[in-house]
Amino acid sequence: MEWIKAILLVLAIFGVIGVSEILRKIFQFDPEVTRKVIHIAVGVFVFPAPLIFKSSLPVILIALFFIVLNFFEFEA
Repeated sequence: MEWIKAILLVLAIFGVIGVSEILRKIFQFDPEVTRKVIHIAVGVFVFPAPLIFKSSLPVILIALFFIVLNFFEFEA
């Protein structure tokens, strides 16, 4: 059950990123606005993680996944 919650959390984060990018293109938002919206939304999703997950391992792995993803995105 922990891993299902972790997958749902990752999908929710990707969903926020996707919706934010779509709205940015439709409404011509500044990329800085999109970045701030994504950071706020991810913070709201991650804030209750200690209450949702019994183990810290899924949260740590999610964080590492996004660190690696951001590293390779930053390099591109």
